[in-house]
Amino acid sequence: MSSRGELTRKIAEVYVCSLYGMSKVNDVNEARFNKLVQLTGKISKENPMAKVKKVDCALLPPCGKTMWNKVQRAHYVSIIWGNADSPQPDQDLDPLQYGWKNENRHYVPDWFPGPAEPDNLFCNDHEEESIEIQENEDIDDIPTDDSGTDSGPEWSDNSDSESEA
Repeated sequence: MSSRGELTRKIAEVYVCSLYGMSKVNDVNEARFNKLVQLTGKISKENPMAKVKKVDCALLPPCGKTMWNKVQRAHYVSIIWGNADSPQPDQDLDPLQYGWKNENRHYVPDWFPGPAEPDNLFCNDHEEESIEIQENEDIDDIPTDDSGTDSGPEWSDNSDSESEA
C-alpha cells in the first residue's frame, strides 16, 4: 500500500475511533477491544465470552478489516458518482478490489474477510487478567509506513488512474 493509502487508512481509523468516544486511540481494533472492556468489565481467560452475551455489539466500532472494506466501497461509489456523466462510469474499476465479492453473479458487500475470532481467544490458561485501557498519541504523531508493501489497491481520487484496475 502506498504511504498515501496508509495515511488515509490511519486517518479513517482515528476518525472512527473518535466517533465511538475513543479519541486518544488510533487503532479501531484496539478501540473495539477497549470499548468491549468498558461495557463488560474484567475479562476472564477461562471464559472470555461470558459477559459478552449481555453486550449489544452494535455499540462496538467495526474491526479494521470491516472498516477498510466499508471505506473502499464508499470510495468505489464516489468514483462512479464522480463519473456519472460518462457513458460507462465504472470503466476499468474492479469492484472486487473495493470491498465487494461476487456471489451467484451478483456483487455483494464483503462484510468481514477472514475468521470471526482470533485463534488465541480460547486458550488453556485459566487465570483472570485485568485489562488496562491505554490512551494513544494524537493523530499528528502517527507514523506512516513507507515500506512499499502492498496490501490492497492504491488509493486514488481519479477513476482514470491505471493503478485501480
